[in-house]
Amino acid sequence: MTHSRLIMLTVLSALGVGASAASAGTAFQWATVGTSTGISGSQSRSSVSYGGKVKPEDKRSGSKLPAFRYGLRGVRIQQGTYGPCGVFPIPGELNAGGREAKTVGYVDRDQSTCQGAKHKAMLRRGYVVNKLQVCTGRGGRAIRGVRVSGGKLDSTGRLRTSRSASDHYKLAGCATWHSAVSCPSGQVAIGVSGFKKSDKIGGLKLLCTATVSDTAAAQGPRTRVKTSTWNSRSQPRLTVEVANTNAELLRVARAQLEVSVAGRACRGTNAQPLTTTASTTTAVELPCNWKQLGCADRARSCQVTFSLSTRATRGAATLRSTHTSRVTLRRR
Repeated sequence: MTHSRLIMLTVLSALGVGASAASAGTAFQWATVGTSTGISGSQSRSSVSYGGKVKPEDKRSGSKLPAFRYGLRGVRIQQGTYGPCGVFPIPGELNAGGREAKTVGYVDRDQSTCQGAKHKAMLRRGYVVNKLQVCTGRGGRAIRGVRVSGGKLDSTGRLRTSRSASDHYKLAGCATWHSAVSCPSGQVAIGVSGFKKSDKIGGLKLLCTATVSDTAAAQGPRTRVKTSTWNSRSQPRLTVEVANTNAELLRVARAQLEVSVAGRACRGTNAQPLTTTASTTTAVELPCNWKQLGCADRARSCQVTFSLSTRATRGAATLRSTHTSRVTLRRR
């Protein structure tokens, strides 16, 4: 280093996926890759699970639809030679009145024995499931009934449940209604998995997510500088962390951070653009000394206002964001 001092800044960058109050008519999509509930029904340690997120297709063309715009509207169970053998998540669009889509399901490998009657529990169009309950026959080996309930998204993307948003089916031999499983408060179900005990499906669980508005999803990373210590004896550094909260849908690529000190000829960028799908760290170098930051020469601590500009890409979209962050640097 020359007479300039190198400051390593640590920047916390979190995608703004929390939907704030939005105007009516706002479109929403998944905010996260999803978390699973417990199982309603068979919970044998030897159970084999299969299934997952909705896989909607266009009813006419059969072409794939963007799954992140669909929630779980219901569940269809198919009977086979030896009992329930297929799980079909019924997708419903989160926006535009809950447009329906073709169901893509999960069945036993031996499909020749899984071609019996189908039974469904499904909410009205425009409603999304967030709670599920299973009824099994004696011994808990086979599903004999399913109950689903849920609600609608409000203008902020949060699910508002309704007592009237419920449906179920019940077959002969339904002996035990097991404890219901629910998505976390305000979240929606986006998939369902079946659990097989012996040769029959005896339990189900939901896959859930919060939602985010299209507007928020199009925004660039939210950034701030974290408080730290400025070391005058060695290369000074502040901790820099980048956290991506949506590894599947909101993947940020080629993120370029520029940090400057407000009102000062002091600026720097991260040496290598970031591509992140999880939490990571980066460094922004500022070739400025203590005085150039606007701090008194003998001061032990100093408040500095940083300006942070970010340019990144998400798919074909270019994302930009600008923030200011006021932090206290402690000199040692």
